[in-house]
Amino acid sequence: MGNGGGGSARTRKAEGSTPKGRPQSRPAPVASVNRAHDQDGAAAVEFAVVAIPLTMLVLGIIGFGLTLWSFQGMQAAAREGARLGSLPNISTSDVVTASRDALTGVVWGAGADVSVQACPPPPRQANDTVRVTVRSRQPGFVLPFVGELAIPRAEAVFKCE
Repeated sequence: MGNGGGGSARTRKAEGSTPKGRPQSRPAPVASVNRAHDQDGAAAVEFAVVAIPLTMLVLGIIGFGLTLWSFQGMQAAAREGARLGSLPNISTSDVVTASRDALTGVVWGAGADVSVQACPPPPRQANDTVRVTVRSRQPGFVLPFVGELAIPRAEAVFKCE
């Protein structure tokens, strides 16, 4: 009949199309809409739950590393002072100066107390030693709720020559 072979409107509706030829859209199920709204802040909460302990862990690792680095520097300063103090004709003030010079750049080395138990005057016995102790005035590695874990102190002992 003269409608161009497109069929009647009733035939188009039966095929699942709108009168303009576009497919009909179906409304989303109610359950999926509610599920999407339930997840709105989940990512932020999960980030907060993971980020806080992870940040504390990273800061703890950095603090522990600084403590270990400082202790090694203090140990090296004590060893340097004891090595020098084991030589003959070296004064206690030279040993203290050498130890303090070796503390340059150490985090907790500024203002450290250096104590020297010097070699006895000649004649010396075979078991005579010099003992140098470097003790920091700064606090060591401190954890919240636990307290100080590291005592910033280093000691070196050398046999007297």
